[in-house]
Amino acid sequence: MVLIRLVVARAAASAFGVMLIFTIEPSYAVTDVLTSALVRAEDFGLEAQSPYQDTARLGDETRVVHEAIGQVLTYEATLNAATDGSLTAVFELPAEARAAPRPIFFPWMDAGNHGVRLGDWKLIRPASGAVELYDLGRDPSEQLNLSTQEPERLAEADPQSDTDRELAAGLCSTRSESLMAAACALVLVAHSGLASSMARSLLMLLMLLLLLPLMPIPVAAQTCPDFFAPITTGVVQDPAIDEASGLAASALNPGVFWVHNDSGDAPRVFAMRADGTVLARYDLTGASATDWEDMARGPGPVPGADYLYLADIGDNSAARSFITVWRVPEPVVDPNTIGAELELAGAVALEMEYPAGAHDAETLLSDPLTGDLFVVTKCRSSAGCTNGVSRVFRYPFPHQDGIRVTLTEVATIPFSGPEFLHSATAGDVSSSGDRIAVRTYTQALLWRREPGDTIADALATTPCPIAVPPEIQGETLAFSLDGASYSSVSEFASQPIRRIDEAFADQTILGKALVVKDSSEGTDETRRRIVVSARESDSPESIVGSPHAAGAVLDIIANGANPSAQTFVLLAGDDSSGTSFWRDLGPTGFRYSDPNGEQGPVKKVVFRKSGSGSFTLKVIVTGKNGSLAVLPPTPGRDGYATLRFPGGDRYCVEYGPGSVARNAGAKLWRMKRPTTEGCPP
Repeated sequence: MVLIRLVVARAAASAFGVMLIFTIEPSYAVTDVLTSALVRAEDFGLEAQSPYQDTARLGDETRVVHEAIGQVLTYEATLNAATDGSLTAVFELPAEARAAPRPIFFPWMDAGNHGVRLGDWKLIRPASGAVELYDLGRDPSEQLNLSTQEPERLAEADPQSDTDRELAAGLCSTRSESLMAAACALVLVAHSGLASSMARSLLMLLMLLLLLPLMPIPVAAQTCPDFFAPITTGVVQDPAIDEASGLAASALNPGVFWVHNDSGDAPRVFAMRADGTVLARYDLTGASATDWEDMARGPGPVPGADYLYLADIGDNSAARSFITVWRVPEPVVDPNTIGAELELAGAVALEMEYPAGAHDAETLLSDPLTGDLFVVTKCRSSAGCTNGVSRVFRYPFPHQDGIRVTLTEVATIPFSGPEFLHSATAGDVSSSGDRIAVRTYTQALLWRREPGDTIADALATTPCPIAVPPEIQGETLAFSLDGASYSSVSEFASQPIRRIDEAFADQTILGKALVVKDSSEGTDETRRRIVVSARESDSPESIVGSPHAAGAVLDIIANGANPSAQTFVLLAGDDSSGTSFWRDLGPTGFRYSDPNGEQGPVKKVVFRKSGSGSFTLKVIVTGKNGSLAVLPPTPGRDGYATLRFPGGDRYCVEYGPGSVARNAGAKLWRMKRPTTEGCPP
């Protein structure tokens, strides 16, 4: 049995008006993909009996609901609708709930919108407009409408039910004793007229959560890359960054991002390390900020120089007569400063106007190969856009300083789903120009650009749906310098910085020893220590990847009676003395050193391949340098250590069957001379 609890974590104003942010307790273990949910507050509606009534209507964009914070909304199987709209439900999640369903008919939240799911194919028939068809096996984010390309599939999946209640009945008939039965019960209650409008919306939300386990596991197209799960590289430490809306990786300062706030802030940018430390704030001399929405790094008038482009392109009401992108040379940041207040000279205004009326936009792309700039519009109803199509406009290079240029429309990007799903909020082009990404609040698309193609050519091809981290309001995306990972940070203060790395091949190394120590009482964390060593002679593998662009990720796993694991993000860049954390070790190896624990408990990593073909890995982790959560598993069974480079391979060391084990309670666990090789299951 799994108990799902929705906890109102906070309420805040946002692009949608007032929002309630719910956390799911516990994390939705059935799918391991849902850890938080962002819910449009105006969808909830209010009844006189609502506990929120005495504060403000949730749809009021000028008020923040405080009394809702911390309230636990629980759901039980009886589905009793109380006058305050609260319900509880405990659902059993049987294994057969993952089986491929028969045709599933369901209503949308808005009356008159129908849908049907048949295997991997999903059809949506909106109350008005054209029918949409999606292949969820290839496109789980429902962004590529195939209704015109797949007429036979369209005919096969076209639903025959005409009303919400008929659709709900069709849903209920598919699975009477499974998770689907719980979902259909929610639909029937929601449309029975017995529940308040707030309760109905909550029920429909929960129905969507319950349907998540029935979605197929996303299968990437053959040309689409695979990515690891998001990792957190740090937390924004400067409270002045409270509405991050633009992010770009620095070319001149390894391990540094440039970031700026949304509208309401001064014309300034922040130099921030990937761990969230702000090295400096730069005020752009002579610049202004109406509604900065995105930024990019790219070429400019001086060959070989890097420039920052700050996009003052936001226009919620689509009323501006022109927009401006500010260009300024990228500065070199002193890595030894923290929170410096500086001025940045040389800002130039690039004024531009749309060819036929204003648009709202939050995405700026810079082509590193040509110098062209691209503005991607944000399709939102308040700006007069309702079809989910973002339009891409080109500003050509060389730039016309002091002359207002009319943009040229060169491409469109069709998104689908509710407005918050098809609202383009950020994008980036990789430094090599071969990858383009555009994101919304909950999803992103990735295009590959072939040699000789323009940005417009690439955007005309079929993109790959890629994930974005779960965020309160995500409006940033930045590729790493090597294009093998991308990072983002949400609006609001003290937000985590998350990175998603591309996954390549796994390679294995034969281990020597894994030693996990703790103090005898387990209370002195500074005495905790882990040593990992591996060596494989005459290994045929090679080192693929480098830590110099984005560092590396180290995972240590100790399985047994009390298993534990920890992920260590070893960033690129310099320490406080100006020494690089990562250095080359001969022609085919790397060494990581952090003796003072500036990045955490990992003190040293040595990883190299000798000229004779021998692989060597040694890792030292100490509680003196930071929090160490991997402990002796009392007794231990097996363990793993993995080291991976963004854009490179993952290297695995297994300490399992055949190892010489020693267990000394909670004080020591040691595995020596393993005979097997492998990666964590």
